[in-house]
Amino acid sequence: CASRLLLGPPKAPRNVFFPWFNFVMVKSGAYLEPNRVAFRVPVHLTKPEIRNYLREIYGAKVIKVNTYIKLPHIRRNSFGDYFKNGPTYKKAIVTCEETIPDDVKMIYNSRNPGLQPAITKYDTPSRRRWKPFRPGVSRSADWAPRHPLAWAEPIPTLLRGDEVLPPARPETVLPDHTKPFEHYGPAKAIPPGTPQQEFPRVNLA
Repeated sequence: CASRLLLGPPKAPRNVFFPWFNFVMVKSGAYLEPNRVAFRVPVHLTKPEIRNYLREIYGAKVIKVNTYIKLPHIRRNSFGDYFKNGPTYKKAIVTCEETIPDDVKMIYNSRNPGLQPAITKYDTPSRRRWKPFRPGVSRSADWAPRHPLAWAEPIPTLLRGDEVLPPARPETVLPDHTKPFEHYGPAKAIPPGTPQQEFPRVNLA
């Protein structure tokens, strides 16, 4: 007997490749220009890959792509264990030729217009300022003086480094025991009206 013909679905060609990663358009809480839009993309994608993906798949007229990687905050639970509060992802700010509507790419709230970046931009005082999170890096003291009296120090003292303590304030200097007008009492400081005491300074020059 002849075998019957079994019909099945047509086989897909072997040279067609579908991307497995996702591009998500996120509504930004900061102001974006009319021709810019934000995407949340995988970390391993580069700027040329993001640009070509949007051009070939979606037909977007992409001019430029700027990216940054969002690092999660390191938290501790009740047991003292460290964990990452959120995933690590890359955010791409894409500059296009066409204009993208504001209600699509930025937060839109008709009940509270103060939350709309398209209206407030940078003028609202209640806007939360974005602070870059870099673990273990603090640049707050880069341009700060070593102490409030650093401007009054001589040049050799300024070049000594940070391992030497700054000069003590005159109101906190203890009395010199080698002088005849030494003062003792509960107050460990020279009382007002005491004659000036000359302290020998080391010549570092």
